[in-house]
Amino acid sequence: MSASAPPVTLTRPPAALAAASFVSSFDRLVVTPLLVLIAAELEVPLATAVAVASGYYLAYGVSQPVWGCCRTGSGGCG
Repeated sequence: MSASAPPVTLTRPPAALAAASFVSSFDRLVVTPLLVLIAAELEVPLATAVAVASGYYLAYGVSQPVWGCCRTGSGGCG
């Protein structure tokens, strides 16, 4: 006979973590449709605004594993 595992209880994430996740996702969701207006306001071609936004999104995505490693309790990725 094997011992059964205790039931798993799900809890909500801390409010600050949930808010940070929402703001991060909201930023990426809202900026894309506004690129036309941003380009017009800055008086740059739309292609330039899109390239800058793409660079930002790429840097944001690439940096996520780095930040994850920095925030681990073990002190690093390795």
